[in-house]
Amino acid sequence: MNRVKLLWSAALMLSTVTVHLTAAATALTAQQKAEQAAQQSAQATALIPENERGDIHKLTSSMFGLYRVEDVDQTKEFCAPSGSAFRIGPTQPNGLVSLTITALPTKTKDEKDLYDEKGDLIDAQAKRLCKKADSTDVDWVDSHFKYMATAIDIASSDAYKTGVTFGALVVPFKYYIGDDAKFSASSTVAPYLGFTFGNRWGMNMSFLLSAGLGLTPINDSQGETETKPALSTAMGLLLTSQKNSRWSSGIVVGKDFVSDADRDRDPVSDDAWISVFVGAELK
Repeated sequence: MNRVKLLWSAALMLSTVTVHLTAAATALTAQQKAEQAAQQSAQATALIPENERGDIHKLTSSMFGLYRVEDVDQTKEFCAPSGSAFRIGPTQPNGLVSLTITALPTKTKDEKDLYDEKGDLIDAQAKRLCKKADSTDVDWVDSHFKYMATAIDIASSDAYKTGVTFGALVVPFKYYIGDDAKFSASSTVAPYLGFTFGNRWGMNMSFLLSAGLGLTPINDSQGETETKPALSTAMGLLLTSQKNSRWSSGIVVGKDFVSDADRDRDPVSDDAWISVFVGAELK
């Protein structure tokens, strides 16, 4: 009888120790998850600023490491194939950034159809786009679901921003291209509106239009120079880094509209001009 009591007591103590160890392990796991979420959230803030939330990006190569937002334990990975487009959303409680799939490709880069005549996905072609280096096939994302990914995966993906963009245009100098061609310290600070249509060399490319206040030096026949305000208009090409869209640069051609009196004093002020510029997004 005593032996039975001793065995029962030992079993009870072992059970108690096991419960405490399990509780400690669970607490440690929860703490680790909280620390990981905080770290990933900080990365999301640093790598994907608020002015890029809501922007649509188009992938030029497939992106892995996507999970449905309801899959908090990240048990099933998905792939956004090359040619997909996604909108960047807010950061999730676990530190991952949400994504909405806005478009899926219909052809491969070599112009092969991804869907048959019935509209069904051709399995062999689809697998080619979402095959990992270790030959593992990963399922495509579905536009009916929301997904999430780490900020590092999003920032390092081969994607360019599409759609409308706007910001502040700063033109520090102008080269007038009329009969009396010359450089001038004439400056323009104006808002611009553009549309991003593609990418090259790691740069998003946008066509832009701009109009705003310009300062134009008027040189009269006596050699005196006076700076006068003008309506400055321009159009050109905007180049924005895919890794940091806050700052941009490009080339524009434009024309300043001065008063009739100023144009008579300095005919060059009525000529078209060309310039390089730097820009800063206002979003």
